[in-house]
Amino acid sequence: MFKLIGAIFKYSLLVLVILILSHIVEVKGVTISQHVLNAIHFVSGYSPEKQMKKITDGYSTVMKNRMEQLRSVDSEISKDDQKALNQVIQKSEGRK
Repeated sequence: MFKLIGAIFKYSLLVLVILILSHIVEVKGVTISQHVLNAIHFVSGYSPEKQMKKITDGYSTVMKNRMEQLRSVDSEISKDDQKALNQVIQKSEGRK
C-alpha cells in the first residue's frame, strides 16, 4: 500500500516538475508549453486569426443588415417630421 502511494507521489512530483520546466525552458525564444499549444492549434485547425476573422465578419454582416433596416425606416419619415426632429435636436444641443 505504501509502495503504491509512494509511486503515485513520485510520478505526480515528476509531472509537476516537467510542467514547471516546460514553462521556463525556451527553444528558439518560445517556451515549450507555447510550442505544444501551437501544435495543438495546428492539428485542430483552430487559429486565433481565423476566430477573429469569423467574429469580425459576423459583426459586419449584422451591422450591414441593421443599417439597411434603419435606412428603410428613415425613408418612411416625412420631410416635415425630419425637420421637426432636427429642430428638437438643435434646441437640446443649445441647452447643454
